[in-house]
Amino acid sequence: IEVLEKLKYEWYTLSPLLVEDFELTDLRDLKLKAVKLLRKKLSIMPVYGVKDPRMARLLPFWQSVFLHVNARVSYIIACRNPMSVARSLNARDGYALEKGYLLWQEHMLHSLTFTENCPRIVVDYDCFMDEPDEQLSRISERLNFKFDGNGAELVEFKSEFLEKSLRHTQFLEDDIKLDRLVPKLAADIYKLLYALAKDKISYDDSDIDVLLSSF
Repeated sequence: IEVLEKLKYEWYTLSPLLVEDFELTDLRDLKLKAVKLLRKKLSIMPVYGVKDPRMARLLPFWQSVFLHVNARVSYIIACRNPMSVARSLNARDGYALEKGYLLWQEHMLHSLTFTENCPRIVVDYDCFMDEPDEQLSRISERLNFKFDGNGAELVEFKSEFLEKSLRHTQFLEDDIKLDRLVPKLAADIYKLLYALAKDKISYDDSDIDVLLSSF
């Protein structure tokens, strides 16, 4: 939040955050604060994860922090059908569906752009909720983490962390074609992300380069 405030942005601002915005704003105090926080976390545990949608827009800042502390970083790009996201934002914040789609579009584009050539995997939210064992195995294999499919931690994770009651909407992949409010670029991004999440294409597929070149 502090970084966004320094950049004079809100999480819901539609205008994109550019790399130049981070370079033209003095963020040294906040970077030092982030470095100290991350070092403290990594001194307690060798593997540390952060889940925050704002990270997608702030990756240039955080990647400079990761580089400064010499952290080995992998990315899990969590993707949800934009129809569900837009309706969730409409119900929670009163945003028009069009705004929800544009926010989803920018977050996903930044996620793909700023993690290019980095260890990463795309995980579909609905797939994860429906088959957590398979998706955790996928993540561990892609990012070289140990995974015990019979461990007590997995049982605890599925029973205490995953809350299916919070999933109020669920749309299928092709449903996006039925919503005239979905921007073409958002539909194209989702199609690509879903293909990555289902392991139908590789992360060096030319379609990704073509999509990002239009951004």
